[in-house]
Amino acid sequence: MGHHFIYEGSRTFAGVSHENKFIVVRRDFFDTDIKLIRNLITKEKGISAGLDSALFAANLMLYPSGYITTNEALKNHKEAYLFEKAVHSIFINKFPTKYAAFNTNELTNFKLNAENIISIISIFLTSGANMVCELIAQETTIRLAKKPSLVSSYFTSDKSGATIYAFPVCDAKRIELSPDKLSFFNKTEVFMTLTRDRCYFH
Repeated sequence: MGHHFIYEGSRTFAGVSHENKFIVVRRDFFDTDIKLIRNLITKEKGISAGLDSALFAANLMLYPSGYITTNEALKNHKEAYLFEKAVHSIFINKFPTKYAAFNTNELTNFKLNAENIISIISIFLTSGANMVCELIAQETTIRLAKKPSLVSSYFTSDKSGATIYAFPVCDAKRIELSPDKLSFFNKTEVFMTLTRDRCYFH
């Protein structure tokens, strides 16, 4: 799923479109409820066995996990997109705080590493943000940069703009997430807060 829900290759986090932005949610809660909704819709559509079921599953597997536009979804993945839209319309009506307001220390068997940090930031900045992020310095440092214009991206190989802030991956010991901001902590205190508009470093 890649329009209302995005995964960015993460087994721990997902992104849910909510009020024109993507909110990072914890998959240990989210996946169970999404599976129930998918099963309900599948039964309602009468897709439970045989060729229809196999074709439907194959269609869903081809649907991108990263964000795609509505036009792209309808053009190339219409059936999967309509299914995702139906799942989202049910899910979002009961969207609870437990999915999106949490601390990474609350997650069991979880290690905060470069891959997870990039996943969290990338999902958070997917829509409506003026920043991008990337791993640099042999994947030991995370760089936040201004999002380049579409014209600049098209005509140059530089896909990210001027650096706003950079920090070593090892500095981040935990992250507090909410729908509107991410707070990054070292061992004792917050060292950076990220909103979709600004990066505050302390």
